[in-house]
Amino acid sequence: MPERQRPSDPSDSLESTKRFLKGLGAIEEHMDRVLEPMHGEVQAIFERLDGNCDSIEAARRVLRLMQHLLNRLRLRLECQCQGCARPSSLLCTRTKTTQPWRFYFSHAEGKKVLHGSWDTLPPLKLVDLAGQALSNSQQSPSGQLVAPLENSEHALEALVGIEEQMDRLLEPVRVEIQQALDRLAGKRFSTLDANRRVLRRMQHLLGRLWLEFACHVPGCERPGRLRCNPQRTGAQPWAFKIEHYSPRGKACWHPIGSKDKPGRFPSLQLVRPADEDYRRPRLSNRED
Repeated sequence: MPERQRPSDPSDSLESTKRFLKGLGAIEEHMDRVLEPMHGEVQAIFERLDGNCDSIEAARRVLRLMQHLLNRLRLRLECQCQGCARPSSLLCTRTKTTQPWRFYFSHAEGKKVLHGSWDTLPPLKLVDLAGQALSNSQQSPSGQLVAPLENSEHALEALVGIEEQMDRLLEPVRVEIQQALDRLAGKRFSTLDANRRVLRRMQHLLGRLWLEFACHVPGCERPGRLRCNPQRTGAQPWAFKIEHYSPRGKACWHPIGSKDKPGRFPSLQLVRPADEDYRRPRLSNRED
């Protein structure tokens, strides 16, 4: 069925949507410039990891935090399988051999492809999302002899330290995003698709900042993601809701916004998600 439109309004035209998305794009460009000096720092930490972990759970905790940092930096790892070199993620999977786990590079070619098989961490080289090597200015300092990170606890401490540096650098960007949200409050765009496009871009930026929206429902106040869902009844064809997930992955939604002004973006505040304890095993090991 065609998307149900509300009456036209010059304040929420297609041009208004484009202008707001362009502003979010400028914020992300600022974010990239701010984070560029961290590329060499992360590469240096990765070069110190030696892959000595007491268990597959410990190895996966390290890999989860590594991937978390790479997502925030919009970087990947170069696949070390001969003749490949594509941008990849690193996985740790169980085996039935004397070595109970092995490391593989994973990348998508229509479906997930696993390359290689290492007992310990393979060489880790950062590349951008297109697989291009980082510029010399972004590489780790050379000629420095630094002690390796000999176990998972030391690795986690070093990676958490890198993230804390990133958070300090990104504080001005967080302020920019909050100001954009303040300007957005009470506005609406012309179609459900336009509202969703703005939200997708906003959620992308918040993921890189490691932030979510505060839920305004009394008694809740948990951080969550903002969704724009279609409505089958009422004059307004969409409504905003905060989406939460339980530790076991069960979703729930809380309506948010003014009943007097349905379909308009609510007042939104940014908060940090509940800290994930990277030292715990995952509740679900989907790589098995």
